[in-house]
Amino acid sequence: MRDRAVTPGKRKLDDRELRPEEREKREMRPAPFANQGSRPQMQMQQPPTQQAPPAPAAPPKPTPKKRTVYRTVPPWAQSMRERPLSHPNRVLYQPVPHTGYPQINGKHSRHASPEEKRTTAPAPRAPSAPPPPDSAHQWGPLGPWEASITNWIPQEQLSKAVADFLFQHVVMNEDINEIQARGVKFEIEAKLGMLIDKNTNQRVELPVMTECVLSDGGRNWLGFRSSMTEQQHKAFNQFLNRLVQETHPGNKAAHANLPRPRLPIDYLHRHEVDRFFELPAAIRDRALPVCVGKHIAAKGHGVKVRVTHDQKTDKMLGKIVKARIADLSLHFPDLPLDCRISVNLEMDWDGPVDELERMASSTGRPPQPARTKDRLSYKHGCYQIDLTQVTQGGPGHPQHAHRTEKEHELEIEIDPTPVIAQGRRAMEGQPHQYVEVVDGLVNNIRILARKAKEFGMS
Repeated sequence: MRDRAVTPGKRKLDDRELRPEEREKREMRPAPFANQGSRPQMQMQQPPTQQAPPAPAAPPKPTPKKRTVYRTVPPWAQSMRERPLSHPNRVLYQPVPHTGYPQINGKHSRHASPEEKRTTAPAPRAPSAPPPPDSAHQWGPLGPWEASITNWIPQEQLSKAVADFLFQHVVMNEDINEIQARGVKFEIEAKLGMLIDKNTNQRVELPVMTECVLSDGGRNWLGFRSSMTEQQHKAFNQFLNRLVQETHPGNKAAHANLPRPRLPIDYLHRHEVDRFFELPAAIRDRALPVCVGKHIAAKGHGVKVRVTHDQKTDKMLGKIVKARIADLSLHFPDLPLDCRISVNLEMDWDGPVDELERMASSTGRPPQPARTKDRLSYKHGCYQIDLTQVTQGGPGHPQHAHRTEKEHELEIEIDPTPVIAQGRRAMEGQPHQYVEVVDGLVNNIRILARKAKEFGMS
């Protein structure tokens, strides 16, 4: 049976998930601490935790079976490329059982591993008993209630798709051993922008009402435009600066009513210049490892080395060869911005810059214009939000200095280390937080995309 479409009323409920501090009036702040004296945010007080009524005594459970030790990757953690999309064990994790009083504007975060559920023998069904007279106090306003007919909460579909995507292309990457042995690094980034229908050169218009994952289907019809307006860039800057102030350890008033202090958000302002050097095909085949070169060749692009300097000190910050592995497109039809999540490989180039210049000139192609980046970085745990103003041309390439094309970008980057570590723990049947790590990325994407609507962007 086809699921019913989500009504506009449902979307209004989603809007209620915004915290009060997200709807307060924003002030103009050029930097996080340019204007001290902001009022502390009022925190919502959660209702006291309710305890469920005692269950009738159940017969003793039988002795659990001996835990299964897998000599190969278990079916629930195998790569999706090795099974059809309809395979019942395609996902890494299972739904979460609902217990106790339902949380307000939240969800339970514990995900039992498949081995835990597989090796635990079901307890005999206890005889049903009438609800106690104070059931409204024990259960809540509804009285006796469960989350579903199975008392399980299914995994949210969009987060599951992102978790499967990262598990396939990062945790279970077929070249993971070579990647780590050669010091190549994964880059996982999510950019906000617009998904473009290449047939119309306009934002995609589909008969859907809520967020969803789009597939290109091999037809090459889906593009992505990551830029936003300067006004949008400024609004995000003010919002993120305010969060830096609220989470600062010295802001005692903002932490007063919280069960534990917030994780601080670190702020960094950088000015950088990127120059790009294209390498001849012979150099690419000889100098790049297979794990990097094959992805560049598959896209049909030339090999480019990105050399980055500090704009103020002219200090070299890095020489990187970047290769795109895969993309995942998230469409938000009721919001002004979409998202594209990308998994890339970044490899350090060891050769000197003058050698790059000689090889680039041997291709016979004109040099690419430099990119000047004015970047604001906000680091929160294993996530980093970069708000960047990019100018083509400029001091890094004098012959293109007259060009003043500017683009404004916002991207959320996640450290791949916890993704790989928690994903491996999940494969081995150990306690893990792989789902929570991925949910954190998806939550940041949703918050920023919804902020764009709150800012009145179109």
